Amino acid sequence: MIIDLRWLPFCYRITSKILLLVFECLNCVAPPYLSDLLTYPTSSYSLNEDLVEPRVRLKTYGDRTFSVCAPKLWDNLPLDLRKRSNIENSKIKIKRTFS
Repeated sequence: MIIDLRWLPFCYRITSKILLLVFECLNCVAPPYLSDLLTYPTSSYSLNEDLVEPRVRLKTYGDRTFSVCAPKLWDNLPLDLRKRSNIENSKIKIKRTFS
């Protein structure tokens, strides 16, 4: 039934929503309070455009915050998905990645 409706399983749905929020943050569509949680590395040694994953003290709750889990998920996406600029195409491509 879920396949007929083209719904993603629950864990993938959460992941795709987080990734879409990151995409909106990086393209200045999301609210500033979310965009401020994501940062790029300031060092000139980092050649890639991965997001900075902040360190957390508590592994039980710290890993669930947006500022920690969003860079981890974003950095694991393929580079062609991270370079897209159209949000509609990105939504479709992210959903197809998980289905």
